[in-house]
Formats: sequence, structure tokens, C-alpha cells
Amino acid sequence: LLLTADRTALVREATHGLQQRDPAERIPVGQGVAGTVAATGRPMVLASPAGNGAAEPAATSQASVPLLAQGRVLGVLSLYDREDGEPFTLADAEALTAFAVQAAVAIENVRLHAEAERLSVTDPLTGAWNYRYFERRFEQEIERSRRFGRVLTLLMLDVDHFKSVNDRFGHQRGDEVLVEFAGRVTGSVRDIDTFARYGGEEFVLILPETNLEGGLAVAEKLRRATHRQPFCGDGDGGGVRLTVSIGLACFPEHATSPGELLRAADEALYEAKLQGRDRVVTAGPRLLPLHARPGQVKGRAARVE
Repeated sequence: LLLTADRTALVREATHGLQQRDPAERIPVGQGVAGTVAATGRPMVLASPAGNGAAEPAATSQASVPLLAQGRVLGVLSLYDREDGEPFTLADAEALTAFAVQAAVAIENVRLHAEAERLSVTDPLTGAWNYRYFERRFEQEIERSRRFGRVLTLLMLDVDHFKSVNDRFGHQRGDEVLVEFAGRVTGSVRDIDTFARYGGEEFVLILPETNLEGGLAVAEKLRRATHRQPFCGDGDGGGVRLTVSIGLACFPEHATSPGELLRAADEALYEAKLQGRDRVVTAGPRLLPLHARPGQVKGRAARVE
């Protein structure tokens, strides 16, 4: 059983040989034998059927030892009832502890690797996916949509006049605004959607299985959520008031490759800026050039804050 992130409970991760006696999914820290071991970091041996807590399998004998990595409890390893019918002993607990040390190191290595992988594809400021992850995921979603004849919508979002936030309130407040903006978006989309920071105050959102109408509904929802309530406010009318411009493009209506669809959404965003910002603009149906014009960077002729 491994500790939850908040270290308040043990969660069952793997069992063997218990059949119908599996422990509960969660055991609060401090309750029962396993919960006590997690709380104290010390092995325990139950040598008689006195009861080990309602959350654990009934057993006449039990040995539970902590999974320790660098002195920190990761979880608990428990054995119930020896095959020979004899009660567990302190010697058994010592042998189990030696094994648990190796197991804990392996678990910690897996966790560190997973965390390193997560950090490599996560924007460190906002917690959204970074461009590296977006690029990989975008190609996968386009390929899946092409293979199964499905639709997909891409949104490009740019916080309007963001430079003025840094100029007026400082870069720290600007960072706080971006973090809150990312939080508002992620709290408004589905788990299957992919929200990533494209760069600076610009973000992208992949909406699988979403047509033009559905994409427009999501974009308008996000636009309203941005200007409805000030950012970093104290609840008394303070904070930073902002708007967002959004460009929208659909596969395969506006483009049939990742690069073309990204460029179509980017040019739609540029048009939203030109039209006055705080609006959603849809890419034209194949009217936009599918190759970069001279002097463009990623399909945009000029930068508009």
C-alpha cells in the first residue's frame, strides 16, 4: 500500500494470494496495523487474532513493515497468515524489512523517472503542457482523426494587451495572471482535451471529436470566462481585467495536416486581433494560403499585442 500525495491515507497498489480478502482501497494513516506502521515508520507484528482493523483482511497473524526511501515512508508492505500456520515473528519482520528496503528504492526510482518525464513536458509556470508535448500530441490527434474519419478543432488563445500588465503591475503579477488564466481554461475543458502553453501569453487547445459548432461554443465559453471576472482580485472589485482573442480552425474543414491547421488557427487569431480583440474568429474554408508568406513566422505576418 502506498501513501497518497497528501500522506493522509494508504492506497492499495498490489496484492497477491489474498483472493477475497483484499484490503480496502484506502486505509487512513494511524488506523489498524498498516496505518500505524505508516504513521510511525516502524515494523509491527500481530501474532494473535486480536484484530488488525476493519480496513485490513482478517488474519490470525500479520507482519507489516514500512517502505522507506531516504528515511521517508512511501507506504507499507504487509503479509497475512504464514502458510505453515505459525504466527509471524520478529525475525520474519526483519527479513521482510530487508526486502522492503529494496522494493522502496525501486518504487522511488520509478516515481522519480515519472516525475522527470512529467516535468519535461510541463510548462513550469502555469502547469499546462508545454510546446514539446503539444507538438507530439497534436500530430497523434491529427493522425487518429484522419485514420478514423473524425473531426478535430484547434483553438489558439492570446491574452490581449498582456504587455501592459507587466508594465503596470510587474512581471510577478503577470506570471500570476497567466497561472490563473491557465487554471480557468483547464477547469472548463474535458480530460481528453489538450491545453498547452504555446509561448509567452499564447496558448493552444486541442479539442478531439469536436466540430466547428462545438469548437465555437468552447471558444466563446472561454472568452466570457476571461473577461467576466478580474484576475488576481481580492473579491472586492480589484484585480486585473483582461480579455482574450481566439483563433479557431477545424480538421479537415480548414486543413488536413498539423502544420496547415496550426497556421490556419494562427491566422484566424491574427484576424481576431485586427478586428479589435476580445473575440473569436474562425479560419476561412481553405481561403487562407497553405504555405507561409514571405517574412511570416508560423503563419503570422506581424505581431499584435
